Amino acid sequence: MNHDVRNWATFGLGSQIKDDTPEIREAFRANLGDPDHEIRGEAIVGLAERKDPEVADILIREWESSETVSLLSIDAAGIAADARLIEHLERFRADLSLEEDASFKSALDDAIRACRGKAEQAGGHVR
Repeated sequence: MNHDVRNWATFGLGSQIKDDTPEIREAFRANLGDPDHEIRGEAIVGLAERKDPEVADILIREWESSETVSLLSIDAAGIAADARLIEHLERFRADLSLEEDASFKSALDDAIRACRGKAEQAGGHVR
């Protein structure tokens, strides 16, 4: 299957279909190994939207194995709102040059707020 078809199929499945079935999650998981970061990102967003309990671990592996940080992965982090992601997100904010990318900076700030909010709701200490 060519890149555009895989990309649109993953996007459509994640964004246009709100069902949550084992088959849909398996389709997303199959795309986590795609060589294209955008397809992997769409798959991660789809899993985050479905509150998959492994999405934080998936994001951490994605960030540790890639030389780039995709906007889709940051969006997924905001949706997941998992305190385990705060350290990574704050490191991105410190290390990445964001002056020229206001939309990425905004998404990153939103994701940090979402993760911090979830941690505070759970009674956790957040620095």
